[in-house]
Amino acid sequence: MLKEGAGWRAIHGPDVAWGTVYAHFRRWTKEGIFAELSRLLPWESLAEGRLGSMDSTHVKVHRSGCNPAGGQAAQAIGTSRGGLNTKIHAIVADNGEPLAMSLTGGNSHDNPQAQGLIGAMDTEAGVGTLIADRAYDANATRAAVEAAGCQACLPPKANRIAPATYDQATFARRHVVENFWEVLKRLRRVSTRYEKLKQSFEAVVHLAILVQHLRGQFQSAQFRRASSF
Repeated sequence: MLKEGAGWRAIHGPDVAWGTVYAHFRRWTKEGIFAELSRLLPWESLAEGRLGSMDSTHVKVHRSGCNPAGGQAAQAIGTSRGGLNTKIHAIVADNGEPLAMSLTGGNSHDNPQAQGLIGAMDTEAGVGTLIADRAYDANATRAAVEAAGCQACLPPKANRIAPATYDQATFARRHVVENFWEVLKRLRRVSTRYEKLKQSFEAVVHLAILVQHLRGQFQSAQFRRASSF
């Protein structure tokens, strides 16, 4: 189901009913078990200190998930140039650990979500520098980074009167968040959204993190490269 994007009814067999499996999934989703399990995963510690990388990725919404009860906006579905999309926003440490994550509609800009992500980041995460592209260059975002006790590594926008400086060698390590998306999107249930409910899709993302971590995909040499593509 997770890897190939098969529907829940495809699980049905002589020894298992798809409705039972789905009922367990929904109960664990409502209780936040998938999110808690992914938070408790053991991640490789980094002796040289931690860098955080912030970015987002678009996920195309399948027709089976495009008409949720209560409307699309309430379930993090929005219309962008590519059609109906959901956006996953995240801060990822340079060892591949997701430190904060949120979902919005695909028509949401990255920058308004930045302050919420930074605020949701665990204060014990030990992130010394937060890296992001110039889409996040705003006074409010820089203030939130400073309030979190981090140093911002953000390229300034071209319209800045007094552009801030940043370390280009540090910024080159932003690739870790792109590699994080690539590892998750190897699973079709993440690269395409089939769930109508935001809560269910967020649980699928956490489940994907669990599966890929147990398979060692975040510790692989390919993940460590400057690009996984």
